[in-house]
Parts: sequence; C-alpha cells; structure tokens
Amino acid sequence: MNTKRILTLLLLTMVGFSSWVSAQYWGQRVLEKGFEHTEFFFAPNHLMPYGIGSFKGTTAGLLDDPLQEIIVNPSRLGLDSTHDAWLYTDFRGAKNITEENNWIVPAYTYLDSRYAPVSSMYLPYPRLYLETRRELEPVFSGGAIFRPLPETAPSLYAAATYQYILQDAKYYSVPQNIYRTAAGYDFNGKSVAASEAMPIIDKYSGKDNMRQAGHFASVYVRYGVPGGLDLGATLSRAMFHRDGSYGSQNYWDYTGNSTSLWSNMEARAQSYTAWDLGGGVTYHFNEHVSFGVTAGNLWGDAVQALHTTDSSHYLYKSTTSDSYYNRSGNGLYQWNHQGNTSYYGADILAHTSPAMTMNFYYRHQKSAADIGLASGVLDTSFSTYSNTYNEQPYSSMSRSILSDTRSGGGTQNITTDRLMGSLRWQIDDRVALAIGAQLEWYTMEIATSESVVMASRYEYLYSGENYNWRSAQNESKDLRWTFTSKRSSLQIPVFLTLRASKLLQFMIGINRDMTSWRIEEVTLALFRFRYEDQNGTVTQKTNFGERYTVPTENVSDVRTTFLAGIAVSPSEKLNLRLLMVPNFREGFDGQELDQLQLWLGLTVTP
Repeated sequence: MNTKRILTLLLLTMVGFSSWVSAQYWGQRVLEKGFEHTEFFFAPNHLMPYGIGSFKGTTAGLLDDPLQEIIVNPSRLGLDSTHDAWLYTDFRGAKNITEENNWIVPAYTYLDSRYAPVSSMYLPYPRLYLETRRELEPVFSGGAIFRPLPETAPSLYAAATYQYILQDAKYYSVPQNIYRTAAGYDFNGKSVAASEAMPIIDKYSGKDNMRQAGHFASVYVRYGVPGGLDLGATLSRAMFHRDGSYGSQNYWDYTGNSTSLWSNMEARAQSYTAWDLGGGVTYHFNEHVSFGVTAGNLWGDAVQALHTTDSSHYLYKSTTSDSYYNRSGNGLYQWNHQGNTSYYGADILAHTSPAMTMNFYYRHQKSAADIGLASGVLDTSFSTYSNTYNEQPYSSMSRSILSDTRSGGGTQNITTDRLMGSLRWQIDDRVALAIGAQLEWYTMEIATSESVVMASRYEYLYSGENYNWRSAQNESKDLRWTFTSKRSSLQIPVFLTLRASKLLQFMIGINRDMTSWRIEEVTLALFRFRYEDQNGTVTQKTNFGERYTVPTENVSDVRTTFLAGIAVSPSEKLNLRLLMVPNFREGFDGQELDQLQLWLGLTVTP
C-alpha cells in the first residue's frame, strides 16, 4: 500500500470519528428506514441442497435432485422406482457479509462565529466505514422423501424438510435510525458546558450480543392419478426471532472531589412468523413431455422494537472550579409489517432423448404488506461550569430538551418475475453437463406517511462575555416517503459432473451473474406549522411543503462465482458430498480471497 493510500485512509478515518462523536437528530428521516429487512421475509422458503453462494437462485430445475424438483412444482415430488425412501442432511459453513454504509448521513460540527463565517459544517460519514457480520445460514438442514404405502398406493409420496438457524454474534445497529446519542453532547451535537472535564475511562463493560434463531419446516404430498395426472400440495411454517443489546455502565475517574456515572444502552428485537400453503398439478402428455402449473399463498407478520437509553451524571468540585452535568435520553421505536404473498407459475419438462432433458419454468410472485409505525424520543440535559482565573470568576450554563413523537403507516409491494430454461445432458457414462439461463425482474415499492410533532429548546449562558445563545423550534408535519427499487438480472449457471469411479465423483460449477438496479427515493414534508427562534430572531410558517429527493441511483454489477465439489459413495446407499465456494473481496491490490465457504451433505437411500 503506498503512502497516498495511507494518508487517504487516515483522513477519512478522522472525518468518520468526528461524525460519530456528536449526538445527532435527523428530523426529516422516516422511521421505515430503521426496519431490518431479511430476504426470507414474506417469501417461500425451501431446502436447497445446492443453494450455496450465488447458486441459491439458479439450481431449481437445473440439477436432477428430488428436493430441487419440488421447488419448481410440488407435484414433481418422487423417487426412482428402486427406492422407497430418501434421506438428506447437510452442515453448512457460514459466509461473512461485509456491508459498506455508503449513504450520506448529515453531521454538524459547531464553529464559533468569531473564527469562521459559518456556524456549522456538513460532514458525511465516509464511505470507508465497513461492517462485517455472518450471513444467516441453517446450522442444520434435513429432508426425507418416502412412499408411505408402497404396496397399496405406489404413486403416493410424502416428504418433510426442516432447517434450523442459530447464530450468536456481536450486536449491529440499524444505521438509519432517526436519532443517535453520545455522551457529553446534546441533541444538536453541541458539546455541553462541562463536557471538557469528562475523562471517560471504561471500568465496567456491559452487553454486546445479537442472537438469531429460526425454524423452517415444510411438508409435501403427491399422488398420481390414473391418466397421467399428478397432484401435489405443500404446507410450510416459518418462525424467526432475533434480539440483542449493546451498551455499558462506565464509571469515570472517582476521587474525593468528583462523582460520575454513565449508562448507555440500545436493545432491539424482531420476530417473523408465516404460513405458506401451495399446490401444483402436472399432466403427462406422454412419457417424454409434461406440463405443470403451481400456485400458493403465504401470510405472516414481522414486528420490530428498538429501545435506546442514555443516562449521564457528572459532578466535580475544587477550590478554583466546579462542574455539573446531567443528561437523560430515551427512545422507543416500533414497526409492524403484516404481509401476504401470492405466487403462481407454469413449467414444462421434455425428455428430448435418452441422454438429454430440457426444463422450462416461469414464476410470478407478488407480496403486499401493511406497515405500522410509531416512536417517541425524549432527551433532556443540564450542565453548569464555573472557574476562577486571575481572581476573575467565570461561569456558564447550558440546558436543552428534545421531544419527537411519531405515528403512521404505509404499504410495501414487491413483485418478482422469474423465467428459467435449462438443459441436462448425460454426455456419456462418466460426464454430465447442466447449463441454464435465468432472467429475473424485481420491483419493490414502499410508501409511508407518518405524523410528527417535534419540540426542542436550547440555552447557553456565559458570564465572561456576551456569548449567550437561545434557540427553540416547534414543528407539526407529515412525512410522506416513497422508495422504489427495480432490479433486473441474467444468470447463466453451468455444472459439469465427472465420475471417476463408482466411489468417486467430481463437480465443477460456475455462475455468471449480470445485474442492474435503479433506485429512487423522495421524502415530502408537509408542515402544518414550523416555529423557529434563533437568539431572538423568530421565523413562523404554516401550511407549506418541502421535498427531499435523493438522486436516482443506477448500479450495475457483473460477478462470477466458482464452485468445486467432490462426492464419495462408499456404498450404493450412502453418498457424501463436499461443496466449496471461494468468496473474494475487492482489496487495494485487486481481488483477494476473503473466505472459503464449505457445505458437507449426506444422502442415504435405505
């Protein structure tokens, strides 16, 4: 790394530190930005034996696997005629997620007007700030397919799958919350009168944890009706919960003439539950061509709560000076999403030759969720400071209060269309090739409206010179937020299987993903009234609006994912498979290997 890069990193780190030091309040930011979205919320969930890395969305219908087939249509559930049961389980290594917080978050640093012609400076958080955490992956996955009545009803099949998520990690914040506190600063991010005399030394650390647990279970049934008709049905249940907290109670230097205590805590909890009921029908025109349709409906809810507390106290006395500081801040935020997802699709399976199979399917999915929002923030602070210099006494006092109350709601609509075509070719007894192409169009639209009542007061008095300052602000408004994200992608997966012997088999996979996004965001603030008093200069306005439009963001990404696998079959009834996907990240000197993700799968056919 050269000297220029080092200096750039140091500069960005200093800017980022100055942004994090001060407390911050964003009056025009909406609550919904603080809700944590997860990819399986209000979406069907399936056990995918080959769904590692970016292959998760492309292996259904591509590879000849019983669990992959029922993702396309539950009426495809089945086994070959030589087996009455099939069991599967896998153990997965987690993948790290590195998130770059590249949004602009306003931070204001106060400058004295005697030394600069402005009263504040705008400082965005640097794009350098990264947050790394583990991607949610099941610690256990298992599935079973069997014929419950092989003699009396050989065309009746049943299946069950279960996935268990359990992950403990460090707490991570929701970065788009409307308020963040900091010791020694008021809601404006201004240092209080006594803050310079506060040496913060951690003597006791508190909590820093985030636990996430989930249960995902599905049952399937399929029955073959005479005349070439297969009927299938599925029922799934999803339950997920995450909760964690971060904070500490820190005792500062304690001597005979000072007392201080600081307690700061943030706690967040989120729960998601859903039911999914679906079915499918497949008609076999002949032994070579079949056509199927599938449909289903999912319903559930996701709730989230966030609680922040900040309590600080400081008292210092000596023969020449004394300081007092007291601060109390509380915030409670609540989100409630109640959603319904409907989906339907069609598929065609054609055996064009004994060695070649073509598979096509289309899936349309539409999700609609009603959003409920509520929050309350109350922050108060009071501080005094006095000092004697050259027998001249000086004193200062500051106090502030912030109250922000919100309630509202909105809707979230997500539409996904997926079109997949694949070819399976058994080239010879040793080599098999599977290649596909998948097009996907995704649109998410969120619209919320929340009523806001905000009041704030700030006062600073200084006896040495006329540096007194008073400010006040009252607002009553509605924040209307619209967010639209559109994504289109083309993925081309290729799998090559090489059988070295009856005991050993190798697999090589590659997935080319070409994706583009378009993101639009607008916030409209409709004010019933706004009152501002800046040291005696009063401004009042009623019934007006302000629009905040984020520049439209167009992003494209092309990436290639490589997969390597090895399968060992010590007997005809047992198969062990190891899948490996290397994950690369962009470093200062190009691509660097960040992690090697491993999956170990076991298949038993008793």
